Amino acid sequence: MRKIYLILVVISFYACNKNNMYLTSELTSNCPKELESFKKENIDSDIKFAKLETGLDSLKIFLGLMTKNNKTDYWISSNFKGSNFLKGISLKDSLEFLTGDLTIEINPFDQISPYKVSLKVLHNPMTNKVEYLWLNNGLTNNTASLIKVEKPIQQEKKFPEININSISGEPISTKDFKDKIVVINWWSTGCAPCRKEIPELNEIYEKYKSNKEILFLAITSDKKESVSKFLEKHEFKYVQGFGDKDINKIFEDFQPQNIIIDKKGITKFFLAGYLDQTPLFIEKTIEQLLTEKQ
Repeated sequence: MRKIYLILVVISFYACNKNNMYLTSELTSNCPKELESFKKENIDSDIKFAKLETGLDSLKIFLGLMTKNNKTDYWISSNFKGSNFLKGISLKDSLEFLTGDLTIEINPFDQISPYKVSLKVLHNPMTNKVEYLWLNNGLTNNTASLIKVEKPIQQEKKFPEININSISGEPISTKDFKDKIVVINWWSTGCAPCRKEIPELNEIYEKYKSNKEILFLAITSDKKESVSKFLEKHEFKYVQGFGDKDINKIFEDFQPQNIIIDKKGITKFFLAGYLDQTPLFIEKTIEQLLTEKQ
């Protein structure tokens, strides 16, 4: 019955889009110039790249996979007006295909006019062929649509109320942030860029760990069991917090995110996505807040 159901899902999936032929691209080892730094940073990994045609001169989208130690992770990257953004993604198994409806924020560093694009992706792991269609309010198209993003977390605005639990089960809420500088990392064990930045975040923690005015908090919606297993092999020195679906709504499932809140609860630093300069930005913001009278 399950196999029949999956077949019907796939048939329906194609039938609903019969008026829109899927765009196709090939995964190759040829690295686009926009991702050369990403390749250099992961020199010990086998990386494949596919360029997705957006139909927009100002926007380039790349999808790919990275294999290391027999583990393969998918990723998607955007280049919008020269600004790069990359995040890890997950595709669901559906018969011989891996598929997913994906949303990527294409300029998360712009606090004034952030945008996102959505797409549907199909990939057969036995081939290098990638099929895709752009999405806009559930409708498919051959051209990407830029959608304005209203962010729950905005720089210079009050940080949203949250209620989570620590790894030991103790409750943590924004009430616990009073009179503290709070450094937050939103992450997932399955996010390759998240894992990559952890050692540098640990270094920042070590530098300021004796300062009781600063709280370092890592938040995830992963299951506690998977995080505990990860921490057995990889040290992450932030306080570990676990959220529910409400947390996903606040962070919008973009990983990693790094946020710094001042003692008044105002978001002073917000960065979605991985950047080499992230640790420098975090330290600079902490130093500024420590010297300010709040």
